[in-house]
Amino acid sequence: MLNTNTANLRFLGIDMQARWRRRVAVVASYIVFGVAMLSIQAQIWDAFGHPYWVMWVMSFVLVFLGVFRDGALVKSFFVPKQAPAEMLMVGSLDEWARYRYGTTGFEESSAEQQEDLLKRYRVGTYLMPRSGSREHRPWLPDEREAGERDRASRRTLVLLGTYLTSMAGVYSIHPDRLTKTQDVVALLLQLIVMAITLPKAIVLWEEPDPREESGEMELIDKKA
Repeated sequence: MLNTNTANLRFLGIDMQARWRRRVAVVASYIVFGVAMLSIQAQIWDAFGHPYWVMWVMSFVLVFLGVFRDGALVKSFFVPKQAPAEMLMVGSLDEWARYRYGTTGFEESSAEQQEDLLKRYRVGTYLMPRSGSREHRPWLPDEREAGERDRASRRTLVLLGTYLTSMAGVYSIHPDRLTKTQDVVALLLQLIVMAITLPKAIVLWEEPDPREESGEMELIDKKA
């Protein structure tokens, strides 16, 4: 789910391929946002007038300009479905070989092509765009990325439920904490921001260094 273009895995000029740097960025982003919201609720910003615009600005910066901005470090969670006009049915390995590489069948494909076909193959029959040659690069659903999106979304629901439960307990003990309108607005903004950013935060937190999967780190270690 990380951006496959390593040149884009940068934030404020810092290389974010290393997982520990991404984790630091995630923690720092939430700390800054939390401190800002608490300071607004504590009326530190009252000198600027109504605090609501400051809350919206902080939320906008975190969601659209920070490490969680869509399509930057993490691929977009919104995957539009394409519906090409000309489609055909593809099911067996031979059909996939003809579809992707233009060979007569799986056995006639090269070793590299066979390895790629076996790695991508899923049981079933799929409706695919007719212009499916290697050069045209048809849209193919990535099973791994789809699984990561689903897993991150499910964990976000669990975290949001836990957060809401804990906040409900706090406010039941101290109901006076929600006496101001700006406190209610701050809580709603926190929930909205968490719902948008937590799936990407989970990916940034868990995804390994891309150089480890490509073997680049191993080569560097051997040279060292």
